[in-house]
Order: sequence, then structure tokens, then C-alpha cells
Amino acid sequence: MIWDFRRILAGLMVLGCLFGLQVHATSIPWQPHNPAVFHAYDEIEAKMRLGQHAIAETLWVAAITRFANDPHDQLIFVLGLGNQLRLRSKFEEAFHCYRVCQTKFAEILNIKPEARAALLEGYADLAFEGTYKPARTKAIETCSSIFQKMPNNAPRKAILARKIAVLCRLTKDYATADEWLALAQRFDQGPLSESALLQLEIAHQAFKNGDFVECADQLARADSAMKEANGVLQEDWITYHFYTTELHYAAGSTQTTSLEALEKAEKACKSAIEIGERFPEVVPNLLYVCYGKYAKIRSELGDYAGAIPFAEKSVEGQVKRRISPRGISQAYSFLGEFHHYIGNFEQALSYYRQAWLSLLHVHDIEDIYITRLANYAQELINLEEFAEGEKYMTQAINGFVAKFPNDYAKLGKQYVNLGIGYLEQGQFEDAILSFENAVCNFEKANSRPWADHCYALIQLATAQHAAGQTNAAAINLERSLADLVRIPVVNRMDRAMVLEVITEFLIDTQEFEEALAVNHRFMREMVGDAALGLGPLSCPNLEHSVSPWHTLTAVSQKVDILWGRYRETNEVHFLEASLACSQKALDKLRKLRQEHNNEQEKLRINNYWHTLFENAMRAAMELHNISQNPEYLATAFEISEQSKAMLLMEAVLDNQVLESDDQTAQLVDQRQRVQTRIFRLHEAINAATTPSQELVALQAELFQAEKELEHIILAIQRANPKYSDLVHAFDVVTVNELKPILKVDQRALIEYFYADSAIYTLFVTEDTFIVQTYFPNPAFDSSLQSLTNTMHQIPAASSKDKATQYASHSARILDAIWRPIEKFLPKNITVIPDGPLSFISFESLASVGPKQGQIEFHNLSYLLDHYTISYDYLGTFMARQAARMVVPANKMLAIAPSFGEHAEVPELAESKRGVQKLASEYNGVQALVGENGSKRAVLQNAESNQIIDLATHGRFDSKNFLNSCIYFSPDGSGDSILFLNELYTLNLPAELAILEACETGLGDYHQGEGVMSLARGFTYAGCRSVLMSLWKVSESKSTRTIMDGFFNNLADSLPRDEAIAKAKRDFLKQIRNERGYSSVQAHPFYWSELVMIGDHSPLPITRTTSKPMPWVILGSSAGAIFLVSAILFLRRKKRKQHVKDK
Repeated sequence: MIWDFRRILAGLMVLGCLFGLQVHATSIPWQPHNPAVFHAYDEIEAKMRLGQHAIAETLWVAAITRFANDPHDQLIFVLGLGNQLRLRSKFEEAFHCYRVCQTKFAEILNIKPEARAALLEGYADLAFEGTYKPARTKAIETCSSIFQKMPNNAPRKAILARKIAVLCRLTKDYATADEWLALAQRFDQGPLSESALLQLEIAHQAFKNGDFVECADQLARADSAMKEANGVLQEDWITYHFYTTELHYAAGSTQTTSLEALEKAEKACKSAIEIGERFPEVVPNLLYVCYGKYAKIRSELGDYAGAIPFAEKSVEGQVKRRISPRGISQAYSFLGEFHHYIGNFEQALSYYRQAWLSLLHVHDIEDIYITRLANYAQELINLEEFAEGEKYMTQAINGFVAKFPNDYAKLGKQYVNLGIGYLEQGQFEDAILSFENAVCNFEKANSRPWADHCYALIQLATAQHAAGQTNAAAINLERSLADLVRIPVVNRMDRAMVLEVITEFLIDTQEFEEALAVNHRFMREMVGDAALGLGPLSCPNLEHSVSPWHTLTAVSQKVDILWGRYRETNEVHFLEASLACSQKALDKLRKLRQEHNNEQEKLRINNYWHTLFENAMRAAMELHNISQNPEYLATAFEISEQSKAMLLMEAVLDNQVLESDDQTAQLVDQRQRVQTRIFRLHEAINAATTPSQELVALQAELFQAEKELEHIILAIQRANPKYSDLVHAFDVVTVNELKPILKVDQRALIEYFYADSAIYTLFVTEDTFIVQTYFPNPAFDSSLQSLTNTMHQIPAASSKDKATQYASHSARILDAIWRPIEKFLPKNITVIPDGPLSFISFESLASVGPKQGQIEFHNLSYLLDHYTISYDYLGTFMARQAARMVVPANKMLAIAPSFGEHAEVPELAESKRGVQKLASEYNGVQALVGENGSKRAVLQNAESNQIIDLATHGRFDSKNFLNSCIYFSPDGSGDSILFLNELYTLNLPAELAILEACETGLGDYHQGEGVMSLARGFTYAGCRSVLMSLWKVSESKSTRTIMDGFFNNLADSLPRDEAIAKAKRDFLKQIRNERGYSSVQAHPFYWSELVMIGDHSPLPITRTTSKPMPWVILGSSAGAIFLVSAILFLRRKKRKQHVKDK
């Protein structure tokens, strides 16, 4: 069968061939002389159908050599090689093959007409790529010349005219395209299916010319022709459905009555996919493009979550078969767009970057390349990476201005995105200029994009209001409202985005009543009328929504508006509605987190939406103040618990659930390996300084690895049906559940909630529950910052003035958040810090005695002197730990490595001696000292030990906390550093991790999750408690003394928190008694950096030699005293006798 227009028509269907579709030959192009050609040709085609392009290319070359004696047959394979090279985007080489065929055809006297036609189609197909301009020009010239010479009854004359029409359309010469289509219709003598395809082509051209009536008429004719045709090939049906999809979709995207058109496009595309999936070998490339188009249609209908799986199928198929870079870029771009709209901005950035990088070395597509670059820049700005985003966005704008100055709509969009970046940065004048440029460009566009114009106007009004230009802002607000009614009904997301910004503007201007009405319309776009509720005050059902991210935005705005209405009117029902909406939003937020596997994305969600918790806490406390109803305090405690360490809690539960599940053990191992591979890929991608083909390959590999991880997680959930409920749907502990747990060791829980304008202290004991609210002022903020700096910095030799300042700052902090509950405090306290409080050691907060004279660090009264303080991430952690049995620690892994090639870190001689001493004094200690302390050795042995003691160096990376690390001994493998990101993939079910390494408690603070430190990484990996260092301390005698005391106290069966607290008290006692220490070492820097977080129960270790019991020591002393007394008595008696004798 001759490779005719039907086999490649799919390549013409995508407006301007944006998908870069190719369909390879399905049969030999002309009759050969040698029958052996058939077998060779079929063998190569079989490889092509399997997507084995590299093997196929080798076989083409071999066949060219094999059949060199007969140019007639040899050229079959030269042409085949050209088509194969085109499939692999090697356009220069493909063009060369076609030129060889053209030259040889001139030398062969009796070359068959179908051979010349096949060559023309090769030229045309190369032209359809739109990436090789000489081929397009050559195809038009050659096809036109041949057409003139063909007799009117030639069966392929109509096909050739149709091809020329499409080529003319690609060059935007629509008038000439019309002429060629008319000629094609005139000479059409093919079957009904071919006539249908011609009519679809005419419909497409009519649409391009704006003749929608003619377009609809031709669509109807094509539909009738296909239904009447007999023996229509499957590829013809796929082509027909896909082309119909394109035309309906184009109509739906540009006309106001577009919903019906989009639904028709969806139906046609679904039909194409159904046929393609039944016959995947027919036109596999077109099937992958159909997946992408179907995804785009679903997104236009507001189903972004439903669009993503189809877009992923499109990417996977196109990458696997190495379809054109432009098609792959389009598929990645779709994924970026869909993830952007549902709030997965990290994922969107990754896909937009891949869409841009896929086109790095592709020519003649400047407009697409610049658009991809602009999308990438937009997402950088959205993620607040403004410097990088501004750089790329400026490049994109300059590119559009230089090469496509009349593409006003695209240029306007980039000015909007740049303006948003400036607005977020507080650069209001630059933002105003950008938005004005955007509005100007949209107004110049031939067909004004009303949604974009409206959006630019309201953003301009926002910037003007922020800059104090209130009159101008009011005018542009009215203009945007006027534009709003012109946005097509089907453009649901476009309208929602405008309504979102209008609502925000009205909140900023405190027009709460108007804001409530606009917000109600915004909410309707997100959830639909059925779920909307009874009115603006009610919170809708948030189960199903167009975009979870923007739905949360709508609810968050409603909460702010209701609070504003309460402040205006003092009407409590507004406050009650505000709390109800907040609680629904928090449930939605939890579900949103569950939909992500990416830790970074989850952290960003927590950080961005922390205001939901703050607003809920504010409403609950205000309602309690009004009603004195204790239920509101209980609600406040649950809100505080829900706001902290949820990702960490899920990770710990994941370890616990899967640890004892034999059915998922293999899957868990697979997950760990894939997570490690993803980490390595991220490392390599982040290390790349310039765009390159290697970076494109890494991004593609990362995409595949992330898909593999998703499949593994789904397999785990199928293997353990209760997994999701146990890990994600857990309830936080309540106050009443916590009280009996605290009673066991007479403990208090102090949990802080650090909001933007208030600090809440939630205090719980067995019989008390209090919530205190403190509104910090600049003096408090200054004192807290000074305390943090003082604790973290090496003190000067003379510290008298510093001690006075330290005591003063401590007093201010204590007065605010400690003294109000002090009279209720027992000795044992667990603190759950929040915000900036996470970076201080509470036990080192100090006060001055009433009769104290000169103030020095050694004579301050520290909280350590009165309390045993431990820390935890949230009360729910404590509750879950309390139910566990305590067993002695029989095995301990102690590491003190040498650092060899790590010249940036010094050797730790004192730590090595300390670990060796530990091994000699306590049973079950496996010491890895010096060169034996490699990363590999540690990881091989860590899982089987109850205590892991790392006496090594740690480093906090302030630029990227995931690159924070712990150093081990080099072992020649090149892998001697354990990064935080790697810790997240490990399983370390130890009772206690001791991180003597510097800076193991330091990290970036993320609202809603806490400090992202190395210590948290060990908890994430499964360690039940961690002794960590809050700041960087050089190896010192003080640290070693405290650690020796800690192990000694563990051996005496003291609880873990008391063991470290007593060791510190003993150290301070020695300083205060001047026993071998300088008084400057009483500075908290030297003794309070180590803090216990997590399980505080006893963890006994055993000594190698028994420690004498107190009564034995007492008995021995008494015996010695008796003996000495007896000797003295006898001596005195003898002396008296001697005097008497005299």
C-alpha cells in the first residue's frame, strides 16, 4: 500500500503542527525488483513499530549496502532511512537522504510515479515538522511543480494539492491555502473516507479564516462521508476523530458559546483514544498526541486532576518513542499548566523547565521556545524565586519584542507575570509599569483576550492601591468588573482567577460586605452551585473542586472577610462562621497534603497555608473570651496540634505501620531505592549550571523515577488497605487524652503556637489546662533575637556586661511566656516550641536572685536549676510514645571517624578518646573509630542498634537545608557524606540517636513543620528520641564531661531527659565550685547546646564493671572509721600508760 496522505494527516491536524507528530511508513513505498527487499523492509518496520529506532537506523544502512547493485531497490532504503532520521529529529541528515533520492531518480529512466510521490511526501513530512525551514520551502516548490505536470485524472493529484494547502497554512499564507484546497476538492476522486478528510481540511481552513458557518458545514459533510464509507481503515477513523477534536476544541477555546463545542471535542477525542488503544500498532504516535489533547480538553472543562493522568501518558509515550522535541515539549508544558492550577507549583516548575529545555537545540520555533521560557519564568516568580524568574522573564519579553512584536496577547501575559513578581517584592512602581504594559498589549490584540485584560486591570488596581494611588485603583477596579461579564462562560478558571484578585483587593480596602459577595461568586466557580451552601456566610462542601489550591484561597479569604465583619459589627455569628470555615479549610488542607509525594511540595503547602491555623486559633480564642466555654480552648489545642510536624508524624507512622508488615517489605525496599535515585537525580540537576542536553536527559529520568515511585506507593496501599487511614487519617491527641499520660511522671506540657501577631501558650498537666495569649512588641522580638545570638555565639573572655544583658533579655521572655504559668509547674516539663522559640534552649533562660550582687553567668539562676526540660514535636508524639514498653539498651553503635580528604573539617581527637572510653566502660558498644567510621559501615550496622552515637562533624546548609550533612571517614567509594535528603529514605528504628555533631539541631524553619534539621531527619527515619546540638560548638572538655555524665546517668536508669539535665547540673556545679573550669564556661553556649527531643523514658545501659552500691560504700567507710578510731584509742591509752610509769 502506498504511504498516502491518510498515514501522515495526523501530523497536519495540530494547529500549526504544535505536537510535532510523525507517523512512519506502514508498507513498502514502491514495487521492488528483488523479492528479498520485502523481507528486509518488513524486518526494519517491525523494529520501528517496537520503538527500537536506533536498531532500525542500523538496519536501514545495512540494507542500503546490501542492495547497492540495483539503485531502484536501494533507494527504497535510502528513503526509508530519511524517514527514520526524521523520526529521530535528525532533520539535516533526513533532508540529505531525500536529496540523494531526488538526484538518483533523475538518473533512473523508468522510475515509477509512486516513487516520486513517496519522495514528495517525505519532503512534505519533513516540512510539517516546522523545525526545518529549507525542507518546507523545498516541499512547496517541488510539490507545486509536480502538481502542474500531473494529468487531471491522476489519483494522487488531490492528495498532493491537500499537502500543498497545509504547507501554505504552516507559512500563514491562508489565501493560497484556500486556493489549493479548492483544487484538491476539484480533483478529488478518492473513496468517501478520503473525501471526508478533505472536507475536514477545508473546515480547518474555514475556521482559520474565521468562517465558522462554513467550518460547521464541512464538519457535518465529513461526518456523513465517514458514516457512509465502506471499509474505512482504523487509522482513518483515528485521524478523523482526532481532526474533529481539533476543530471542536479550537471553536470551544475562542467562541463564547463554547461549552457544547468542548464537549463534542471531548467525545471525538475519546473515540480516537478508544480506537488507538484497541489498535496501538496502527498509529501509536497519534495515540500519545490524543492523550495530550484529551488532557487539555479536560482542563478546559475544569477537571485538572482528571487531566493529569492523560498528560502523563502522553509524556511517557512520546519520550519512550522519541517523538519530535516539539511534541514532547508540548506534553511537558501541559503537565506544568495542570499542576500549576491545582497548586503543585514545584512539580509545575519541573515540567515547565523540561518543556523549555526540550527545545534547546531545535531550530525555527522561536515563538514556542520563548513561550516555554516564559512559562518557566512565571513559575519561578510564583515560587518566590524572583531574581531568577525576573531574569528569564525579561529574556522572554525581549525575545517577543524582537521577533514577534505583533503577538500582543502573549507579550501582555508576560508583562502580567513580571508585574506580579514586582508586586510581591513590594516594588509597586515597577509593578504598575508592567501591568500598564500588559493592558496596552491586550488592547492592541486583534481579538481582545477579555480574561487576560480583566486580570491585568485588577492587578494594576492592586498595585496602584498599594502605592497609594487610590483614585486610579478605583477606576481600574470598575474597568475590571466591566470586563468580567465578557469572559466566556466555559472559561471557569479564568473567571475564578479574576474574582480571587478582586476579592483580595476589597479585603485590602476593608470593603468586607462587597468582598463577601464577590468571594461567593469565586467560591461558586471552584465548587459549583450544588456544593455552595445556603449563602455567603456558610462554608460550602469542599470535597470536589476545580482546583484545591484556589478553593483553599477562596475559603481563606472568606475567613478574613467574616473576621472583618465581626470587628465591624461585634456580631458573634460572623465569628462562629469564621471558625467553621477555618475548620473545613484545615480538613481540605490535610487532604491536599496527602495528594503529594514530594516532600518539598508538602513543606511549601504547610508554609503557605499556616495562616489558616492562625485564623482558626484567633477565632477559637476570641469565642472563648466571649463565652468562657472550655470547648473553645479544647479546639484551640487541637488546632495547635494540627499545625505542627504533620509530615514528620506521617513519616514516623509510615515506619511503624510498614515495619511489621511482611507483605510490603519488598515494596518498601523498592521505594527506598527509588527515593535514593530521585535524590541523586535532584543533586545532579541542581549541580548543572547551564542548560544542556544532559540536563534534558536527567529531567526525563527524574520524571520516570517519580512515576515509578507513585506506582510503588499505590502498590503499598493496595497490599495494605489500612495504610492510608493509619498513616494519613490519624487524629491528634486531645487534652483529656493527654492528662493521664502526664500524670505518670508528674509532667507538664507547654506547647507554643507562634502566630503573626500573638503567641499562645497552651499549658497542660494532669489537672490543669490553661491557654495564655501574649501580643509581642518590638522589645520582646529584640530580646528573643539577642538571646538567640548570645546562645549561638562563642562568648568573649570578659562576659560581665553580657551576663547582665542576658539576664535582662531572659527576664523579658520569661515574663511573657513562662511566669504566667509558673505557679502550676512541676519539675518535669516537655516543651513544644514554635517559630523563633525553636532556636533557644529553654533551660538556659535565667533570672537574677533578689540579693544577688555582681552578675556573672555562673551565679545566674537558670531554669535548669529548677526543672528538667525535654522537647517534642507535638503532644500527639508524646501520647504515642507513652504506650511503649521500655527495655534496656543492649547494643550501641558509637562512631568517631577520621576525615582524611575532608580538609574543611578538623579531626576530633577528644571524640575518638570518648568513644573508646565508652566502649571500655559499657557493655554492647560497637565502636567505629578513625578510618573504620565510614558511612557504609555505619549504615550497615545502624538498624540493629538501640543507641546510635555520632561523635562527628555536622554542617547546616543555609542555602538548601536538604544539603545539610554529617561527615564520615572516606573509604574510597566517594560517598562519605550523609545528606539530610538521604536520611529521609532510611529506616533507623533506634531508641536514641546521639548527635554530638555540631549544628545537628540547626535548620531552616518551616511554618507548620518546624526546624528542618539533621535531628529531625533521624526522627523521620524512625529514631524515637534524639539528643541534638542546637548550635555549633568546637570539640571541648565541657561537652565531653557532660556526655560522660549523661551515659553514667543512663546506666543509673534515670529517664533520658533527667540524664542529660543532671549531667549539665553537675557540670555547672563544678564551675560554680571552681573545680578546674573557668567561670566563662558557665555561659550557656558551653553547656546548653545539647537538648533531648522525643521519648524521655529511661533507657538503661550496663557498665562493664559493677558500680558499688551506696550502702557498700557507706559500710566500707564506716569500717575504716572504726579501725582508725581503734588505733588512735590504743595509741592514747599506751601514751597515758607510759606517763604513769614514769
